[in-house]
Amino acid sequence: MLVTGHAGSYADIGEIEYSDSDDYKFSLAATGMDANSNYFVWDGNNVSIKGDFFVGADDNAIYFQDSSIALGDNQQVYSGDVYSNYIRFADSKYNSTGDDMIICSIGNSTDSTTEPTWYISTFSLQNRFYDYDNPSVFVINVEDDKVGFSIDTYDSSSHVHYGYVSFKPCALSDMYIDTQSTSIKSAIPTWVGGTNANKTVYTSKYPNDSNWSNAEDCPFSNVWVWKKADGEVPQRVLYVRTQAGETWYVAMTKL
Repeated sequence: MLVTGHAGSYADIGEIEYSDSDDYKFSLAATGMDANSNYFVWDGNNVSIKGDFFVGADDNAIYFQDSSIALGDNQQVYSGDVYSNYIRFADSKYNSTGDDMIICSIGNSTDSTTEPTWYISTFSLQNRFYDYDNPSVFVINVEDDKVGFSIDTYDSSSHVHYGYVSFKPCALSDMYIDTQSTSIKSAIPTWVGGTNANKTVYTSKYPNDSNWSNAEDCPFSNVWVWKKADGEVPQRVLYVRTQAGETWYVAMTKL
């Protein structure tokens, strides 16, 4: 059967074919199908698609029968100018409310749907089984110059923020988890060289970044050390920047 459309029509079906051959049972294809044409083919056991596949709007989803998990998408708008777009895996089997219970999502957040000025890639794991409206959520945010991890919980549908850790690229490769003591360890920024009178010169520094231009003002950390030139007193100094922005220091002795 061949159905052709005309200007103003709503249907333009190239070909509908049915065959009992071993190759396929049912096929939808473009007119004059060749190796480069898009098609939809069911061979009695499997479905093959060449072309784009669109899932409809609103609550349409792809449902997996054995696991009762659905794959769908959504968009939410926060504060009028934050757009969250994501695909989500939802559990429809173990939720007594009858709603699909989101367990995982991946997507993005922007400040515009047409010309965004910022863009964040997001991934989240959620547990809504115990209280659908007050879930526990683990989120990874990948921004322009940093990666953040947050642990979020909710109480009476109000957001309770329990913790957020952000990693800058300059320190990412030097931060790790010590599996023996289950603690997070990181290399301490270190400035070597310079004098009390001249805090901008150095023989080496870590990280060696142009943004760090003063031995007593490290932009990457609230804790850092300065090993001054020989003869300076004190020669080794530990600096600590407080939450109020004050910088304290203490002289150190090498063991």
